[in-house]
Formats: sequence, structure tokens, C-alpha cells
Amino acid sequence: MNLRRLLVAAPLALLVAVLAHLAGFGTSHELGGERGVALLLSALAALGGLAGVAAFAAALGRPTGLAGVVRQLRAALPGSGEIAPFAAVLFGGSLLAFWSLELLEGHGPLAALWVLPVAAVFALATAWTVRAATRWLAEAGLAFAAFARDVHAGLAVLFAPLEARSVRAHARSRYGSRRGRAPPQQA
Repeated sequence: MNLRRLLVAAPLALLVAVLAHLAGFGTSHELGGERGVALLLSALAALGGLAGVAAFAAALGRPTGLAGVVRQLRAALPGSGEIAPFAAVLFGGSLLAFWSLELLEGHGPLAALWVLPVAAVFALATAWTVRAATRWLAEAGLAFAAFARDVHAGLAVLFAPLEARSVRAHARSRYGSRRGRAPPQQA
């Protein structure tokens, strides 16, 4: 797994771990103890930032159409966006996060084996949701790119008279662009 895919998988795995913990324990206590809210908020902020970067990357990419942009975004996901490998990565990462945070709370992580099926369901649901979200992000990025092109074309039309005047002010003579004194002769 490369760094780009790890940056996507880490906050998603943490989110799956938090959802599994919430399903098992409810609101009796937070995963990670005192740091639980900060962990959840950092995971959500990272996911929001990644979504923004993905939409921006789709806007900056070559215009390959919606299918091409979706393919490029899914290539950045673990398992290239295929549901089974992507869910497996999220499942493994969520178990690692869950058991590490339970250990941090002072609980025995292996006492909570009920988390295995719950985390598997949430990992599968998260992988499917993120795969579907790549299409939405691609559409948003392409819409932003079309908007930016329209704004650029409008600005070009707006400033075209100024550009035409500046070109006429620096027009070349028929002998070239030298005007004024000639350079000194070489010895």
C-alpha cells in the first residue's frame, strides 16, 4: 500500500472502529476514553479534506470524461476501489484501531471479540459508500472545472479590449522592433 492509499484508509478505518464501538457499547463510553471525541473529529476532518482534494484533483485533471475521472479517483483507494479488497483493508485497520484504543482505555482488547462481525459489516458498508462517493466527487470536480472555464472565458472577453490596446501600443515597425539609438559598434 502506498502513502496515498494509506492516507485514505487510516481515517476510514478509524471511523469504522468508532462505528463498531458505538454499535457494541452505545454511548456508555467513548472509544479512546478522553481522546475519543478528538479522534473522531480528526478522522472526520481528514475525510473532509480528502474529499475536497479529490474533487479539486478531478477539476484539475485532463478532461477524460466522468468515467475516466471516476477511474482515477478509485485508483487512489485501497484495493483500487474494488469492494472486497477495500473492505478487507478497512476491516483490518479498524480492528487494529479498535483493539489499540481499547488497550489505551485499560480494557482487554481480546475480550471484545464481538467486534469482528460488527466491524466487518461496517467496513463493507463504508467501502461501498466511499466507492459511490467517488462518482459524486468526480461530478463535483468536473462541474467546478466547467465553472472555472466559463469564468475564465468571461474574463477573457471582459479584458479583450484592454489587451488589444496594449498590443497596438507596442506594434512593430516593418524593420523590426528596434527603435531609438542603435547599439554601439563592436571593435
